[in-house]
This record gives sequence, structure tokens and C-alpha cells, in this order.
Amino acid sequence: FQIVQRMLTLSLLTSCMAFLFIFLIFPLLAEVGVATTEVDSRRPYLTLSKADYDNFAEIPILSPVPFTGSWVGGHTMRIGAELAMDIINSAQTILPNFRLNTSWFDDRCNADYGPQIMLEKWNEKDYAALGANGCSGVCRSTALLSPSIHIPHISYGCAAGFLSDETTFPDFSRMMTDESAMADVFQVLGRKFNWT
Repeated sequence: FQIVQRMLTLSLLTSCMAFLFIFLIFPLLAEVGVATTEVDSRRPYLTLSKADYDNFAEIPILSPVPFTGSWVGGHTMRIGAELAMDIINSAQTILPNFRLNTSWFDDRCNADYGPQIMLEKWNEKDYAALGANGCSGVCRSTALLSPSIHIPHISYGCAAGFLSDETTFPDFSRMMTDESAMADVFQVLGRKFNWT
């Protein structure tokens, strides 16, 4: 039951963080003008004009995501990232005079293909970061390469426990928790309730 206890603690922490964001951080952002319901007439849809967009210095991000393969979460990841980039680029409060620009490509959720296509794309342009990724096998392969090309690697969806090893993956970070403990929780619950 220690595993169940750990999962409940993690769930409570996640709920607390959501509470903090909704009731404390979001109102603070609204007060300083980052998040507001009022429409700025100069940018009614949070989208930069082409002229404004072109005038800002580009921060290029290389994003291999699984559009095909055993898990196809790349489409959802791309929508969320594009919305976030539009808000960041339009507001000009986090990165003044810069714009994020992401180059998306399909890593097929394949640990052999993903790093190969990532290196091909890397050689086409001088990218500032490696973002996205969704499949742990691809993350493992690309995270092993990122230190040699001197690029930070940030993942949205790679949940495998082995990626927590900071010695093996020094330039890798992810925006989600290690989900390997969930299997243990389900195993304990399955035994307790005689699930097959």
C-alpha cells in the first residue's frame, strides 16, 4: 500500500498545483496584463501581424512528435504548443522582441527512425532547442544525442522511468511525471480486488 499512498500523494500535489494556478497565479497574471479577458484592439485574436512576426528574432525549436506509429499523440501536442506559442509571441511579455517558431516532423514513435530524422532536420537549421517528443523510446534515443549537439531537450509526453536518470540524460527534462509506478498501483489493486 506504500505505492498507492505515493500515488495518492502525487495526485494531491497535482491538485494543489492546479488550485494554486487557478486561484493564485492566474489572477496575478491577469493583474499584470498577461492573462486577461479584455480584448486588446491591436491584437484581438492574440495573433501577430505578418510584419510584427517577421520583425522579431526567431527562436527555432525542432519538434519530433508521433503523428504516426504505435502512439499518435503528436497532433494533440502540436495544437497545444501552437496555441501556447501564439500567446507567448503575441503578448511579447516573456520573450520581448523574439518569436518562437517550431518545425514539426513525424518521428513515427519509432526509436530507430526518430533520432535519424531528428539529425537530418538538425543539419538543415541552427535550432535553439529540441522540444515535444511523446514516445519514451524515441526520447531515450534523442536524449542520448542532445548533449553531443549542445541542445536542451524538453519533452511533453515521455513517461518512462528510465528517463529520470540525470547522469545518462543530463540535458533532458520533461513536463510530466514518471508513470512507471502506476503499473505497481494497478497490480496491487488487481490483487486486492481479484481482477484478472
